Formats: sequence, structure tokens, C-alpha cells
Amino acid sequence: MDGLQAVVDFNRRVLICSHLFILDYFNSRLTNGLDIPLVFLDYRFVNGVFQLVIGRSWSNNSLFTEEVRQHIEESFATFLIQHPNVHCPLVPSTVRGKRPIGFSKILASTARTYASSMVNHVVEGFDQAYIGYLQARLARSIPELNRFLVGALADFVFDTCAQNQDFEPVWPTINVEDSIDHAMVDAKVDTALNELIDETWDRWTQLAIRIEQEGPLPQQDVDEDNQDDEDNQEEDDNLSVSTAIAMSIDTISTLGISRLDVATGPYTLPPLADPSLSTDNAIRSQAPPSVSITTTTITRYPHLFIKILFDVLCSLERLNEDQHTAPAPQTSVHWNWTHHQLSGMHDWSYLNHHQRSKLVRGISKSINNNTPVDIERLPRVFSQQSRQQVTTLVAETQRALAAGTFSSEAYLVSPKVRLFSVLPTPSLTRKFIQVSHDSLGEIMRHFGLEHYVVPQAIRPVAGQVHDNFKILNLKRIHSGRGIFLNQLYTDGYSVCVPFKKVSGASIGQPLRLTDISPVAMQQMDVWGIDPGVTDIFVASNSSDPRAYLSPADLPDEPLLATPPNPRHQIRRFSSAEYYVKAGYRKTVANIKAWKQQHGITEIESSFGSPKTSVRQNITAYITEKLRHLDRLLLFYGQDIQQLRFLNYRGAQLVNHDLVKIFVDGGRKYGSHASNYNSHDTYMSRLNEDGSFKSRRRQHAHPSPPQPSETRNGKWRPLPFQPSTQIPLLCIGDGRFGRRRFNKKPLGLANRFKKVVRLAQRQFPIFVVDADEAFSSKVCSKCGKKTLTNVTVDGGESKLHAVQCCETCSTVWQRDCNASRNIHAHSHFAALGVKPLVFTPQDQDQADPSTTSPPDAQPNQPTPT
Repeated sequence: MDGLQAVVDFNRRVLICSHLFILDYFNSRLTNGLDIPLVFLDYRFVNGVFQLVIGRSWSNNSLFTEEVRQHIEESFATFLIQHPNVHCPLVPSTVRGKRPIGFSKILASTARTYASSMVNHVVEGFDQAYIGYLQARLARSIPELNRFLVGALADFVFDTCAQNQDFEPVWPTINVEDSIDHAMVDAKVDTALNELIDETWDRWTQLAIRIEQEGPLPQQDVDEDNQDDEDNQEEDDNLSVSTAIAMSIDTISTLGISRLDVATGPYTLPPLADPSLSTDNAIRSQAPPSVSITTTTITRYPHLFIKILFDVLCSLERLNEDQHTAPAPQTSVHWNWTHHQLSGMHDWSYLNHHQRSKLVRGISKSINNNTPVDIERLPRVFSQQSRQQVTTLVAETQRALAAGTFSSEAYLVSPKVRLFSVLPTPSLTRKFIQVSHDSLGEIMRHFGLEHYVVPQAIRPVAGQVHDNFKILNLKRIHSGRGIFLNQLYTDGYSVCVPFKKVSGASIGQPLRLTDISPVAMQQMDVWGIDPGVTDIFVASNSSDPRAYLSPADLPDEPLLATPPNPRHQIRRFSSAEYYVKAGYRKTVANIKAWKQQHGITEIESSFGSPKTSVRQNITAYITEKLRHLDRLLLFYGQDIQQLRFLNYRGAQLVNHDLVKIFVDGGRKYGSHASNYNSHDTYMSRLNEDGSFKSRRRQHAHPSPPQPSETRNGKWRPLPFQPSTQIPLLCIGDGRFGRRRFNKKPLGLANRFKKVVRLAQRQFPIFVVDADEAFSSKVCSKCGKKTLTNVTVDGGESKLHAVQCCETCSTVWQRDCNASRNIHAHSHFAALGVKPLVFTPQDQDQADPSTTSPPDAQPNQPTPT
């Protein structure tokens, strides 16, 4: 184990030092106007940098020309003179007489992983980075718009120019305060959107020309590096050589209606006023080549998008530099300034997030309206000294505003734009390394265990454990798992053992709601599940399908019968609950305390950030990180790896409980003999001598109150009730806008869906996808699309999670209402009908639930 830990630490240091050189080298090329060749994102480029870092020469002569290799070596020699501690010594042996080695096979597998992460960093982060740039430009050009409208307009610009069929452009409704000149805002919007769309269009057109000039990607050389001990590596997964099939750029005007030119209908891109403004004068003078900015396009040409990301990063930094001076004159205070002033008070730490936001809004409103602050409405935890400070702050600020002498820091009025890094930054924690049978034999020979190593001529046999792995006890792991691949992954503390299983016969398409008959659904325990972000899911097992259709249009089906009891069960699991039970919150708190104790927090805040394009800042960041690298690597060692393994175990237990909630209630809702108390709770009940503490006997109430259906007129869900029926989980399709990558939702909602689908092999449950459209806009009690968010603070703030129906005056928790709608929709889908209220046909009508298109009856069900 000591030998494995030494190899892991060596591999970690080589990766971090190599990343710093690649960051410096890429920044130098991009700053000087040079492109990043596609071959620089190949694992053999990373592996060549690894060889330079450990003191060897560049060995790949087939993929890189002599000129390219010479330029890289000269750049590294200059980098080594500036940062001599970037050199990583080889791993010494504990056996006398053995020379240090570098474990080239393990380094090659790490190079593959990092090269893949560079491509993934561009593919997964390009949309977010460019949309963030558009938001920054719009927020600077149109300060009258709030951040939600700015984000919607940025999405519209990007989707209009990207031509991605999965994200069609949607024109948002622009609503501003009555005190603001609407005509002025419309003019600013038209000007800003014209400028941004023209700029983005120009970039995409230049990109299309570059793609057309490069043509199909050449077949990459699959020969491995001709260095020692690397002749048996796996073949490289070549990048696709085909070109993206994209729709024509000319169709961009048919994708959405804009307010820029309402009279002429669809918005068409204006021509460049001066063709010389383009870097390629031929762009506007000829028909542009077709290209669409999709995941496929970015994956096939990541080197071209790195240049765009660098240009965007430079533009964002220029925007931040222009915000050094605050706008003048300042006739009102910004809530950022109020937050900054209040955060210095001693009692500020006693407030939660909601209390802080409410206090900041209230103080800002008092100052801008020139009204005295009500001391009695301040938080009760505020001391008399804090109350006096608030009163003084409000009075002095109001006098400064009246006199015209108020000023604040620029970053409090217009916060700086958040930047990003062009390359992924490897973590300082220990990485998992791939250990094959040859690598394990090399490690054992290097650390004095050569008598356990078999000759290299003996190759592994499929389905049999290689003799080199017999030094490890793999009996429990190997039993019934599948075919051992004669390799493992380790970070020096935990081990991951991969197996290959024989795939079963194809079972066809996933189960759909239309595949389930109404009779079969009546025999199941149907759950409507609404996945989300704050709550991983909220599930309901009952609804009233008759609320969505008129009696004349309601099919005579027992499946649509009104439930006898209006009360039903609600089961939920929040994201905060997941992280707490899995141990992530405790881990973060421990690491934060350890950082402060050992001075790591001060060290990490001393050096800059790689999220910059400025050459001097990149050099300063590399210098400071290398200066403290030994201390940082020592801190992010064994203890951090242990916490990460405990988090993995905790996540597995919580994932198991997510499924058990629907099977037998799980540990949260069910009553099981396995629900033992935690160790801390058990120890708290013991005396110092080990005996149990005496506990006061709880006497039963003489006449225990019976649970009522309501408490103070409020509806209450039923408590947990076990069921013998097979659960049918109808999960909303969970389209969370741009919190998706490659059509898949991100976060815990996606993890929940994966867990329950895999659980179908182990537990008697069925999982289907359900349409989630309009589930948060329709009242599940009256079936009307008249839900509105509840407002607080005199209408200034909306409660996203609380909705009220304007028809029946029912107050809903948003996700509970959505889960009931999904439950009802699953019943309609089994019958092949869909109520009109769940379609966009009546969205813009006066009474959405009763008004229907011509030749249709009110709330008439439409076939799915």
C-alpha cells in the first residue's frame, strides 16, 4: 500500500505541474493570435508534456512534426527556467540499488483522462460561457431590465444564432416598472440585440468557414508512443471524421418572432454596415456555409471553440476593467451596497438567508423613499447597538442622497462579471490511477516484492485472474460479479474494481404509459412524481381526474373515479436532506475547519485564479501555486481521501433509500427493525460506567386526540400506509431548460431517475416517463389554468414555492400540486386521452379551462 500511495502522489504531482505548463503554453499561443491545433487536445500531447515534466525527452515522432516538437521543448525550457520547481523527480525505490522510475503506463492512462477532460470542459461549458457573456453585455447596455429578463434575452440571442433544433428561440415578454420609459427600453433592446446578434452571427460564420476549410477531420495515427513499456496500450478512440449535419443558416429567420421588427414578421439578420469590420472580407460577400452550434459540432471541433472561449474571456475582462468607476450621480442606493454595509454588523451572522434578504430590501427601500426605519420591525436577534447602527446608517445615507454627495464603490453598484477558465483545473486531491497487471507487477518489483510477480510473457486469460493480482484478496469482490478485467483503480485509500458482465437480451423500448392497460393500472400503486432542484422529488399517490374534464366529456372508466378520501400520501426528498444524510455537509465543514487550522485558507486566497486571459496574471498564478504546492499536496492527502470514500458510502445508502421510500417507506417513512439509532445517539444514552441513563416514563394521554383531516382549516396528508400493490412511478420528464446537457437533466434529479430505473432489476417496481407540461400552471383541485404565485412584502417579492388558484382560492405548494397533476395525467395517458388544459392551445385565452379552439367542446380531451 505504501508503494501504491507513492505512485498515486507522483502521478498527482505530474498532472498538476503538467497542467500549469499547458495552461501557460495555451495562453501564450492564444495571446499571440495563434490557434490551438486539434492534436494538442490528444492524449499523446499530454503524455509528451508528462515526459518533459519528469525530465525525459519528447518521444512521439509520428504524430508531431520536428518543428512542433522543437517549439514545445523550447517553450518548456523557458518555462522551467522561470519555474524550476515544476520538475517532478521519479519515484525512488525502497530497495537498495534500484533506480527511480516513472511508471509510464500509469502516466499514459492519466494522460488519456486529462485529454478527455479538456475536450469535455469545452463541450459542456461553451453554452454557459457564451450565454454569460451575452448576459453581461445586455446588463451593461440595458440596466433597466432585471436579471431574469436579461437571461431570457441572452438565451434568445444564442438560440437564434446557434440554430440548435433542441433549443428553439423564444421571445420573452418584457415588463418593466411603470416609472421607466417603455419606449426608451424598447429602443435599447432593439439596439443591443441587433449588435449582439450581428456579432454572434459573424463569429459563427467565421467558424463555419474554418470548418469548411479544414474539411473532414483526418484519421489520427493510432500508433502508441515508442517509449519503454507502452507497446501494449489500448487503441485510441479516434475523433469522428464526419462533418456535422446542420440546417442552413438562412433558416435562422424562421425560428422565432422578435420585437425588433414586428411589422415585417420574423427577424432577419441585418448585413454588416462595413464589410471590412469582419476578419474575413468574404464572409458577407458570399453565401455563408451552413453550421449549427450543437453538442456534436463542439465535440468534433473543440480546438476551434477554445479560441472563441478565449476571445469571450478577454471581452469579459475588459467589461470588468471598465467598471472601476461608479456611475454618477447616484440618486439611490443599490441593494448590494446595503448588503455590504449590514454584513459588517456583529448580529448579522445570526440571520438566515431569507431574513438577510428581507432586511436588505427593507433598508434599501427606506433609504430610497426617504422614510425612517421602523426599529420594531428589525430582527429580534439584533441588539440595541445594532439597532442604533441601522438607524444611523439610514439617516446619514438619506442626508447624503439629499445633498447629492452619496457615492459608493463601483463593484457594489455594478458587480463584476463572473469569469471562467479555458482549461479544466485538476483537483489537489489524490486521483484514481489505472493499475493493470503489468503496472502492478512493475510496482511490486520496484518496491521489493518481485517474488510475487510472474514473468511478463504470461498474458492474462479472459475470465481468469492474473497471477499478479493474487497478492490481493479478491474472493469476495469477484464472486458473482462478472468477468474480472485484470485491472483496478485506486487513489491510495480506496479501490475500484471493474467487471465485465454479459449483456442480456434486448428488451426493446422502455415502458411507456400507453403500454399499461387501465385494468393493470388499477392494480398498481400509482405515484405521480415531480422531480426538481430544491426537492429531488415530490410524489403523490392520488388525484381527482374528474376535475380536468366536464361531466359530458368524462369517459366512463373506473380508473377516473373520484377518490373516496380527499386526503392522500405525500412523499418527498429534498436536496439538502440528501447531502446531509450522505455526509457531504459534514465533510465540507470538516475540510473548512482543517483549512483554517493549518493555514490553507490563507494560502489558497494568496494566489490568483486561472480564470483570466491576462498573461501576467497567469504567470503570477503559476508562480504562487508552485511555491505552495508541497504544502497543499500534503494537506490534500490521506484524510481527504477518507472523507471522500465515506461520502461515496453515504451516497450509496441514500440512493438505496430513495427507492425504498416507494417500496416499503424506507427509513424516512416506514417502520423497520433495521432503523437503528446513530452511534452518537446511542452513546448519548449511556452513563460514564456504560449503563443506560434513567429515562422519564412517558405516560399515555388519557384520551389521545384522533387525527383530523384538517388542522385550522388546512389540508393534511395521510401518514405512511403500507401497500401490497406494485408501485408504478410516473416521473415527470423534468425539462429544466438549460440545466441540461445533451438532452439529459443535471444534478440530483438525474441521479434519482437513474437509481430508480436500475432498481427495477432488484425491486418489484415499474418506472415510466410522464408528460410534465403545464403541471405547475394547472390547479389540481378545480382543473383551471389560473395559478399565480403568492406575493409578500407588499407585492415586491414572489414566493416561487407557494401558488394560489384564482378560481377556487386554493393555496398550493408548487411541487405537491405538480405531482398531483402528473398522477392524473398518467391515468389519462393510459386511456389515450389528454385534457385540453394540459396543452398550449388555450394558453393565451381568457378562461383557459373552459375556452377551446373552434369546433371543440370545453375541456374536450384530445388524443395523445
